[in-house]
Amino acid sequence: MMCLQCIIQWHNAEIIETLKTHTSNIRKQLLSLYFKQLISRYMAQRLVKGEKKILGVCSGLGNYFDIDPTIVRVLFIFAFLVFGSGLLLYIILAIVMPEQL
Repeated sequence: MMCLQCIIQWHNAEIIETLKTHTSNIRKQLLSLYFKQLISRYMAQRLVKGEKKILGVCSGLGNYFDIDPTIVRVLFIFAFLVFGSGLLLYIILAIVMPEQL
């Protein structure tokens, strides 16, 4: 026969384990919902060229990711000066990205 204190401890342990399980499930559901909304937001947008300084690539990327196009331009210049790949990537995107409708 179990004493009352042992029964209470066992019952509390069950409650704590149940709460951990439910909290974990809720956390997974919230993360899933967040990522679904994030993905649907970017999938609803279309990557197109924006306001043109040269070919409109940086402005289009800035509009798509909701950041200032100047930041994208600085990143392309940095990639070109440091890695040498910024110009190649810019040219590829200028060819691939469609014009704004």
